Amino acid sequence: MRFSRRILLAGLGGISLLSCSLHGAASASTSLVSSGGGTSSSVSKVPLFTDSGIFTEKDYLKASGENLRNNYGFGDVVILRGTNIGGYLVVEQWMTAVKGSAATGYLDHKTITNLFLQRFGEEKTLDLWAFYRDNYFTDQDFDAIKAMGMNLIRLPFTYMTLDPAYHNVPRVSGQEFNYSLLDSFIAKAARRGIYTILDLHGAYGSQNGQDHSGESLSRNQVDFYSNEEKMSKTIHLWASLTEHYKDNPAIAGFDLLNEPGEKAEATTFRHWAFYDRLNDAVRAIDEDRLLIYESCWDGKNLPSPKLYGWNNCMYSFHNYSGSSDYDENAASYSAKFAGVEEQGFGVPLFMGEFNCYGNKACWIDVLGRLRSKGWNFASWTYKINLDSPSSYPGWGIIETFASPVVPDEDDEATIKRKWYQIDSAYDGTLAMSFADGAKLKDLMAVYCQN
Repeated sequence: MRFSRRILLAGLGGISLLSCSLHGAASASTSLVSSGGGTSSSVSKVPLFTDSGIFTEKDYLKASGENLRNNYGFGDVVILRGTNIGGYLVVEQWMTAVKGSAATGYLDHKTITNLFLQRFGEEKTLDLWAFYRDNYFTDQDFDAIKAMGMNLIRLPFTYMTLDPAYHNVPRVSGQEFNYSLLDSFIAKAARRGIYTILDLHGAYGSQNGQDHSGESLSRNQVDFYSNEEKMSKTIHLWASLTEHYKDNPAIAGFDLLNEPGEKAEATTFRHWAFYDRLNDAVRAIDEDRLLIYESCWDGKNLPSPKLYGWNNCMYSFHNYSGSSDYDENAASYSAKFAGVEEQGFGVPLFMGEFNCYGNKACWIDVLGRLRSKGWNFASWTYKINLDSPSSYPGWGIIETFASPVVPDEDDEATIKRKWYQIDSAYDGTLAMSFADGAKLKDLMAVYCQN
């Protein structure tokens, strides 16, 4: 029987609740707001996971009431502030350097993979996806996120990121899944004092049928919550990830399922029941990992954690007002905050995705409220590829202008030439700028710094 870390740490003496930096020298990437007394814990600073960077056991996050605290929930309050790396491990045509032809129409990630397989074979398909990833997100991007004072990256991924049967990663001898992409990303973030949230954006067969799950389906094709095979494979994937990343302090939490509602429908009992199955699978392996449950879309669309006996969890919400008008945007966020807070969930709250488009005043309003309320947050998104600076303003902190790849027409050399241009260091890359010339990256730094 494995003893709980909570029991272990409780026997080590009083725990200091004094506010202090998360990592000492890396305090610019951490957060504040705690008070109390007692003597400090004697937990040894020995990394529990290879490549956990400057993170140690004391940095392991757990929920404590409405806050996240380090030191397995007995330490200082930590507020996570950062961004998403959308488009890296699951391509969305509207925001990445891909374009469907007249023959294919709008493309999702799975369809792109299949087109590559048909045209180039498996080895070259693996090589093309590796080339894309190596240019889309680099060490320079990690450094840029650190420079903004962020202490969090939410990393969207799908089953295709790990399962070699779907031709995005090679097979590893003796292993069912290939963890190398996640391993490398988490390690690089950790070396910069940045936590990673693993966000399952696409479950087997797609939980929501949206293109951002990796597979776009019509509403009548979305059968995830009645399809035992798809649900079981997804539960197995999370169980494997849980075992692989057990005791890793560089992971802030597991975001179990992105936007679970079918074709953006609201979440209700059938979605919560599947969450409960995921909870049981993870907890059978790891009692300590923070689990994140998402709502589509409001406070009323998640249950009280007491209903299912969920503990050590954080509730996540997304908000896109659909308007860059200041009053309309402010009203949308006011309704979101009020609807969540009136539920009295008693758990940490997370704005896991949000955007305020090209209006600087909207960004200042929303970031200020997130900070003053003590919500954890991650903007959507870090990077976007655009046709021009006027298209999708504010959706990316960093903007690139690569010519989009047409997967059923471009040859291998053309694909690589185009995807080389999505490197953030490529000539012509811009940081998103508002009408007055101010840059979104600088505004984010103001609200993400300690």
